[in-house]
Amino acid sequence: MRQSAERALRFWPWKAKALMLPLAILSIASACVTPATAQTAQSAAPLVSYPATTLTGMQSAELRKSLDDCRKICTERPGCVGFDHTPSSNQCRLFAAINSASDNAEATAETRYPINGYRTPAAPEEPKQREFALFPNHDVFGNDLNVFASDTIAECQRSCADNAQCSVFTFNAWNKKCFLKAGTGELRLDPRATTGVSSELPPPSYRDSEVKMEYYHSYVMSGSRIGPRRVSNSRQQCADICWENDACVAFSFAAGDRACSIYDSADNRFPQQGIESGSKVQPRP
Repeated sequence: MRQSAERALRFWPWKAKALMLPLAILSIASACVTPATAQTAQSAAPLVSYPATTLTGMQSAELRKSLDDCRKICTERPGCVGFDHTPSSNQCRLFAAINSASDNAEATAETRYPINGYRTPAAPEEPKQREFALFPNHDVFGNDLNVFASDTIAECQRSCADNAQCSVFTFNAWNKKCFLKAGTGELRLDPRATTGVSSELPPPSYRDSEVKMEYYHSYVMSGSRIGPRRVSNSRQQCADICWENDACVAFSFAAGDRACSIYDSADNRFPQQGIESGSKVQPRP
């Protein structure tokens, strides 16, 4: 037994050294990893921008592309940690690792990480909000992309702004529906609707067709009233008052009170006995 123990003790230093050698190699390898090497790891974060900058490092590709295409390729390509682009030649250089950067008025650079020892990247640009010209009391027929329930015109406009294919929307306030459209057409008079047209499009034209009065039995209008109520003896007389006023798009007549209300916008209508109402419309195509 004693001899076995002595043999084990003599064997232990050699075995310990054999085990420690790989550990030492791993320790040395870990110490050799520099911050620059760590920056080659992929990141899902958006690229940071360095205007008037050129990069130095491990270049993975050189292409002739626009700035937007260069950015798209780097964003989608695994292993690309940044690029620089020269507009005069459309030179797009992609990098697998970045060592440093320097000022260059003719180039721009974007990277996945801030560059150590270089200036602070430019602040990200706020996304530009799409603008729409609004046309109250008007509808546009056709070019529909989507139709869905919507409570407000603001919600309908946001939905169009967030859809790259949408350039026109119509909000039907009476039915609480939003129509997203791929293009415009002639504006048609209809107090139910408000149409928004992207500022990127030319102003739309108005439909040149007959305007008619559409009547609603036992309904009262809700909206922006023009002046005080007028005295009227009949629905037709109230309608005539609306016809005589170019700003009027709708009316309500209360027979019991002999009262006529005219409106330059009608956001809705509601059932009510003893009330006769109407609105000016151009029939659909």
